[in-house]
This record gives sequence, structure tokens and C-alpha cells, in this order.
Amino acid sequence: MMGLMLLRIPYILPHKAGLTIQGELKDTPEYDVMHYMTFRREEDIQLYYDHPTHMDFFGKFGETWEKFLVVNSKLV
Repeated sequence: MMGLMLLRIPYILPHKAGLTIQGELKDTPEYDVMHYMTFRREEDIQLYYDHPTHMDFFGKFGETWEKFLVVNSKLV
């Protein structure tokens, strides 16, 4: 489902996803999956949030997530 969503939303450039690992942490990570998306322009982030395919995905699966975290940053 996630792959199909990515194909339908043109604002997303490279996308990576993976399971989180404990690494050097003493505690279990708070989140089990991490998605890393790249956008060409900052404005594209809001276009992605508002895109009907994203809204549909969030509507179908959002209730299954205990919690989620969104972090936006500008790469330098």
C-alpha cells in the first residue's frame, strides 16, 4: 500500500523505509518503523500532507498506530 501511495504522489522524491534498531540505546526504540522522504521544495511537504492519496492512507491506517512523529528538516 505504501509503495502505491508513493507512486501516486508526485511531490515525493527519494523515499527510504526500514525497521528501527536498538543500536547503542539501552531502551527499546519508541518507534518500530521509520520513513524518510525527500521533497524538492518546502511547499511540497504541505502538498503531500493534503494529497487525497495520503489522506486516504492516513484514514485507513492512522488508527492502527499507537503514535507517530513527524520531523521536517532542511538538508544542508
